Amino acid sequence: DLRDADDRSINDRYVTPKVGVSVVLGDDDGRLLLVRRAASGYWYLPAGYADVGYSAAEVAIKECREEVGLEIEVERLIGLVDGLQNEARPAPQYGILMLGRVVGGELRLAPLECSDAGWYARDELPRPLYPEAGPWVDLAFEALAGRVDAYFDPPRPALVRHPG
Repeated sequence: DLRDADDRSINDRYVTPKVGVSVVLGDDDGRLLLVRRAASGYWYLPAGYADVGYSAAEVAIKECREEVGLEIEVERLIGLVDGLQNEARPAPQYGILMLGRVVGGELRLAPLECSDAGWYARDELPRPLYPEAGPWVDLAFEALAGRVDAYFDPPRPALVRHPG
């Protein structure tokens, strides 16, 4: 137990996952904006780690502005994905997927972060896609088509066994 009498110092000693925020943006034709990460060459959504002092929506706005030069409004939460449940490369990270809408700016890449970007239909996605992305492709296109329920990974039975 990491709690002290005042229950405050647990914040300093409790190990928690990283949090990444990814943004789903669509165009008028229902295509998805993807960026090619400069360091890895993988294609993914505009995204970044959550910064202390920023809400998930604020991180989404900041990352779109920094990475691709677009001003966005965040419309809703699409899902919360557990990186440890990703079979390709499990990682102790939560991924927050937000649906955004472009309200200004123009596509302009931050060269240290993105080497390319484009709008893609479901059947013409570029390769290679980011391996840790899990179910994001399906969730992204469902969100662009108007699906409203937020996704989350179902609990794993081995971790949530009930006594009795």
